[in-house]
Amino acid sequence: MRSSPSDFVLAYIRSVGSASSGALAQAFPVHPTADSVLPVLPVLPALLQVIQTIPIADIESMASRYSQPRCLSPVIVAYLKYLRIYSSFTNPLTLFEPFLKVYDAVFAILQNDEPFSILPLWRLVCKNLVSLALEIDEYWRARNQASTKTSDVQAKLNASIRNLAPDRAETAEARAGLLVAVNSAYSLYFQMDELTLAEKMQNLLLNFNIDFRSFSRPQELLMYHYYTGKYALLKHDCLKAARQLSEAYSCCPSSAPRSKRRILISLIIAKLCLGVFPTTALLAHFGLVEVFDGLIGSVLQNNYMGFLEHLEMQREFLIRHEAYSLLKFRLTTVIYRNVIRKTSLLVDSFPVLHLSSVLVAFELAGFSDFTIDDMESLCVGLIDQGFIRGYMIHNPQRIALSKTNPFPPISSVMNA
Repeated sequence: MRSSPSDFVLAYIRSVGSASSGALAQAFPVHPTADSVLPVLPVLPALLQVIQTIPIADIESMASRYSQPRCLSPVIVAYLKYLRIYSSFTNPLTLFEPFLKVYDAVFAILQNDEPFSILPLWRLVCKNLVSLALEIDEYWRARNQASTKTSDVQAKLNASIRNLAPDRAETAEARAGLLVAVNSAYSLYFQMDELTLAEKMQNLLLNFNIDFRSFSRPQELLMYHYYTGKYALLKHDCLKAARQLSEAYSCCPSSAPRSKRRILISLIIAKLCLGVFPTTALLAHFGLVEVFDGLIGSVLQNNYMGFLEHLEMQREFLIRHEAYSLLKFRLTTVIYRNVIRKTSLLVDSFPVLHLSSVLVAFELAGFSDFTIDDMESLCVGLIDQGFIRGYMIHNPQRIALSKTNPFPPISSVMNA
């Protein structure tokens, strides 16, 4: 017997009703013809062919009658209306408002105390809304026209975050959904390259004064630590970056090696700036020996020219991870500090260190363009920043080092 258009709608509704909480998230894709969708919902291609012929009133009636659980009825109706637009769209802009209705319907369920978890669907709808906005803005940008859908999504996510704040959220599910919205906003800001918006987000969360660990899922905590760590690294707050990225790395399961490697790259960069170096075994496990091993070896040997050579060899990789300038500046400072420290261990005049001796050591390390006056200015700067404890004696030019811990660990200086 030949299936009627309504049969396909009914098959879709029943597929949604029989889906587990995790599979449910796959039932409302932005692009229902994608290859990844078809194994989950094989009815979608046929449904797209006939959806235009089905009156909206019939869709609403079937959803109200057959949706299980019943609370999903508004989401199903909103998504089937979205499919009507999708089946004949030529401009992605026409998809935005219909999919926004899907987002609103899921958000309404999230705020209610339902007997099943809507979080996987909430996570995917947030992700898809961000992707759709970026896609639309890129579509118009390629045609030299302005589009503000990413700004619209930003405002939508911010409103959701405020409504899911602990003082407003009435259910545990809603509180757990807060971090999903926060991570989606961070994802949008990073893809827009809008760090100012990320900073505003951090300030908003500080006002909430909450501990996400008490009610958030591990997957969301992982992403939150990763985004806040990446943001701190871009702001050159290496200590906070290392702390947050370490949390993300610990949360990331071994079954996700690509994600673990991506986190580790940023974590290594943050810790290198703190003078903490990874083991060769760890680098080898994640295929990062070629990137970092020569760089680290040069720093440990106080070989400035070797350091610059390896830095340039990995320039493209480091620029892609937005770390080239940061590492060049921070690791050069580490070499400065270590050369002076090593010189102090070799001379007999401790705790007094003559700058002429330091200048010779710098020349051996590959710094060929320093004068004695340059060396004095450099040492004053290192003392002022806390990398060296002591004071300068101008005439004759020398450093009076502290007798106790004159070269504190770099990580403790960053923490000061």
